[in-house]
Parts: sequence; C-alpha cells; structure tokens
Amino acid sequence: MRYKTILSTSISVLVLLYVCIGQINGQAAEKIEVHNYTELKDKFQESTPGDVFVLKDGEYMGAPLMLKGEGTATKPIIIEAEHLHQAEIAIELRLVGSFITLKGCAFTKHGKLIIEGENIRMSRCYINNSQARKWVRVLAGSMQVEIDHNHFENKTSNLGNKGCQLLQVVVRNQDERHHIHHNLFKDIPKGTENNGNGYETVQLITENNPFNPAPGDCNTIIEHNLFHRANGEAEIISIKSNSNIIRYNTFRACQGGLVLRHGHGNIASANVMFGDGEPKASGIRLQGRNQVVANNYFAGLGGYGVAMMDGTPDDLYVRVERAMIAFNSFVDCSKVLEIGLNHSKHPNGTPPKDCQIIGNVLYSGHEKRSHAWVHLVQGDQPEDFRWYGNLAFGGVPSAIKGITNRDPQLVQRPDGMIVPTANTPRIDHTMNAHEQYNTDLCGQIWEVHRSVGAIQYATIYAPMVLTEEQVGPYAE
Repeated sequence: MRYKTILSTSISVLVLLYVCIGQINGQAAEKIEVHNYTELKDKFQESTPGDVFVLKDGEYMGAPLMLKGEGTATKPIIIEAEHLHQAEIAIELRLVGSFITLKGCAFTKHGKLIIEGENIRMSRCYINNSQARKWVRVLAGSMQVEIDHNHFENKTSNLGNKGCQLLQVVVRNQDERHHIHHNLFKDIPKGTENNGNGYETVQLITENNPFNPAPGDCNTIIEHNLFHRANGEAEIISIKSNSNIIRYNTFRACQGGLVLRHGHGNIASANVMFGDGEPKASGIRLQGRNQVVANNYFAGLGGYGVAMMDGTPDDLYVRVERAMIAFNSFVDCSKVLEIGLNHSKHPNGTPPKDCQIIGNVLYSGHEKRSHAWVHLVQGDQPEDFRWYGNLAFGGVPSAIKGITNRDPQLVQRPDGMIVPTANTPRIDHTMNAHEQYNTDLCGQIWEVHRSVGAIQYATIYAPMVLTEEQVGPYAE
C-alpha cells in the first residue's frame, strides 16, 4: 500500500514537472485576455507563436487596425471570442502574416476583414448587415487562406455602390490553394446600381481583373457552402481565375447562378441547385476553355440549367471550347441547356466549340414541356459537339442524335430528390474521370457502366442537400 502511495506521488510530481517545463519551453499555449480595442492593438504587437488572445465580450471600436504576426503550423496565433459572437469587431480589421486564426467574432457597424498572408483562417464568425462595402477580402499574394463555418447575412447597406461583394478573393493564379467551406450565405438583397452588377456573394478574381487571365493555376476549392436567397446579382459565385473546384454546394431560391466567368480549367461538380419557386433561379453558366460541369443536380430552375456563352472579339467573353457537360440531372427546369448566350454589345459572337455533352438526364415530371430541351440562342450551330448517352423525358422529343427520348425510370425520395432505380438506363463511357470529379453527387466512385444523371443507382443514398444545421458557426 505504501509502495502504491509513493508511486502515485512520484507520478504526480513528474506530471507537474513536465507541465512546468512545457510551459517554460513554450509548449503550452498562453492565453492572453483582451478587454478592448487598445489592449488588442498593444498586446498583439508582442505576439509569439502559440499565443491565444481571448477577446472579452464587448465592442472593439477605433481606427482601422492591422494585426501583424507570425505563427507556425504547430503553433498558430489565435484570436478568439471568449463567448461566441459576443466580441464585436466594428472596424476594419487587417490580419497580416502567417498562421493566424480569427475565431468566433461578430462584425458589426462598419466591421470588415482584410487578409494578407499565408495560412490565415477566419472561422465561426458572424456578419449581419455590416455597413462596410466589402465584408471579407483576401488580397493578392496570399496563400492557403481558409474561410470556414461562418455566417453571412442581410447585406442591405451599400446597395447603391458597385463592388459590394460579401467575400472577395483576389489571386494571381500561382497555386494559392485557398479553401472556402461550410459557410452560410443567407438573405442577400439585389444590388440597385448598374442592374445589380458588382454584388457577387463570392468572387474569386484574378488581380487587375483581366478579360482573359494569364496562364497559371489557382487551385482554390469552394465546397460545402449553403446559399439561401443569395440575390445580390446574377453571379452568386463568380469565378474569374483558372483551375478551381466548386463542389458540394447547395443553392436554394437564389436569383442567379454559379458562373465560370473568366478563366479556364475550372470544375463545377456535385452542386445542388433548387429554384424553390424563384423565377430567376439559375444553374451554371460558363465560358472559357476546358471547363467541366459534372454530377450537378438542377431542380425547378426558372432561369437556365447550364448556359454556354458565345465569344466576343475583345475577349470580354471568351469562347467556350472543350467543355465537358457530363452526368448532370435537370429536373423540371424552364430552360435546360442554353448554347450561345451573348452579350448585348456583341450579338453575333463565336459559338461554343469542341464540347462533350454526355450522360445527362433531361426530365420533366410534372407537366409536358412545350419547348425544346436545347436552345440555340443565336440559331448558330455549335461546332464539333459530341452528344452521347443523354436521356430526355416529358417534353418535346429532341432531334439531336445523342439525346434519346426515353423514360429514365426515376423515383422521388421523401426529401424531394429524384434518384435512379434499378431500371434506370446505364451507359458505358470511355471518358477518363478527373480525380476531382470521379464521384457522383452522393460520393460514389464512378463506374464505367453507370446510371445516367448526377446520381448512380444505389440501394442507399447518402445525404445530398445541405441544411443550415450543417454549415455556419454552430455546425460540427
């Protein structure tokens, strides 16, 4: 018994000694309480890797504030609200440096965030009707910035000023690898100036906004975000850079769509877009070269499902070339595939060229369509298109070879999603699925012999539609 007591005491002493040594060596994070703007400004100047600045409840108000620090991968510098969203940033806050995390704060009054550096993270913050023009901006030259689990809503101010994005990420197409995920964007009214142009909810844009970005890959991923009534303008997500992935996002009742506006080699895969009765709700619009639109689910859209742009002489709109539109599901959409959309200043542009339209389902389950599934906007035939394995049902029979008029034998689930059955036709396809879109909407690996549409047949389907409980500050 005495031996056990001595052993227990010895272990306790060793543990205490280890903790003390760890603190001396900087292994344990130091928590620094911050009560106001002045303390935050002064104390952060002495920041070291591993410091945790705990912001007490209250409003942080003053002149624009730059916090510059250098954390490390194992010891980031953290600025966090003691109580979620009770520390209110009412100013322009700029984070500069590396491995800095801002967590759990609210942005009020004219509060906004500017990020410049590497491995900087904004997480679980809340912005509700800030008076700032742009709410969050990532500056060119920044690398591997993470924006996750935040809630953006009610951008009702500055609607008369152009350039009022909620989230703007400026890049140089130099392998930035930013990551934007699990955010909630909600209740954003339409901009009032210039027909709403410049009010994107999320804009990923090459520096200086060239008409046609220079070569180089950005490699940013935008995924698992929920957009609900995001009505700022026609481009909810606007991509103006190269080689990005936009996947597993859900759009509901938004007056606009996901737009691959400038740039090449982008992938829009496994997104779910519901019209929910909104007549201006749209799907994916694209221009440029080597764009991929695969495994997306479009339902009840009053606008277009997928729209492909004509090119213009000044490259304001770059001709669609070598696009792949593969294994998407179009359910009860007003306009399914629009080819040759044009800019009003250039009514006779160059039509899309060398594209593949493969394995899509064009479906009308409620009433027969009275107009064509495919609309050639200018009446110009696209050049060298390959149509293969597409099915159309419930509307005017398509005369395009490669679109078969046949019942796809789908069934509606309790959540409203239309999914394949064992009798849904499958097709053999020889195209090689890129590693970034080689799964269907449910995450199942593509089979060579797979069901048409966004979802492969399975006996059990994984959840496909995001809810507010799965995104934002309170989600796991």
